[in-house]
Amino acid sequence: MKNIEKKYIYIGVGIAIFIIILSICLFFIFKNKHIKYNTLTSSDGSFQISFPNNINYQVNDKENNEFVIDLFSKKDEMFFYASRIEKSRMIDLFTVANDDKENYLKDKENIYNDSGLVSFDVHNYKGYEYSFIYTDNSYGKDFYCNIMWIETDKNLYVLNFEVIKDRMEYFKDIFINIRNSFVEL
Repeated sequence: MKNIEKKYIYIGVGIAIFIIILSICLFFIFKNKHIKYNTLTSSDGSFQISFPNNINYQVNDKENNEFVIDLFSKKDEMFFYASRIEKSRMIDLFTVANDDKENYLKDKENIYNDSGLVSFDVHNYKGYEYSFIYTDNSYGKDFYCNIMWIETDKNLYVLNFEVIKDRMEYFKDIFINIRNSFVEL
């Protein structure tokens, strides 16, 4: 009789340990899935994006700033800036984005992992994006850069995300979530 009781105790302890281990694993798997976001509005009031609360970012508020959003995180070595370009005529977004890509790549050194130009849609707006890794000689590190062009009826928007290469995989999904939160006002 005592052997049977010990058997049930061992089974109970084993099940309890299994549940604890499973709970810990699920916590680590889903902890980044429940990130809270702040809604940020561009300085000219033309659009909003959602930016994660878990990034300790600062607003770059220097005078004569050419960007309608300009954020950085020293801790994460991450930069995000956005521009708005008023559309005065019909344009071919692919050509504009591709020309920008070619000009951007000429200005950077030691570029690799060029993604090419990739199309996407966000809230019925057409867009193109490209990404690459480059060496910033003044900073002494490699950066992942992801640039997105979004066309609306009235404007073109350029979202530029840069992060230290070592944090690239962590930030790729965050960058996509920010892009997908884009709303023109």
